[in-house]
Amino acid sequence: MEGEGIVATEQRRRIIRPGDIAVIPANTWHWHGATRASAMMHISMRPSGPSNWKVEKKNWDEY
Repeated sequence: MEGEGIVATEQRRRIIRPGDIAVIPANTWHWHGATRASAMMHISMRPSGPSNWKVEKKNWDEY
């Protein structure tokens, strides 16, 4: 990871920095992205198999 970012679920929002690891359980709605003050580059891994990319609409200002 490079920069500073945010990982958010419906229950929690966390600032992440280089060296941090964020684990999101299967079938958990989440969002990740850069902060307003920093760009973010990250590596994402997931198990093989089908994925469900359909997500409910959210009010992004909350995250």
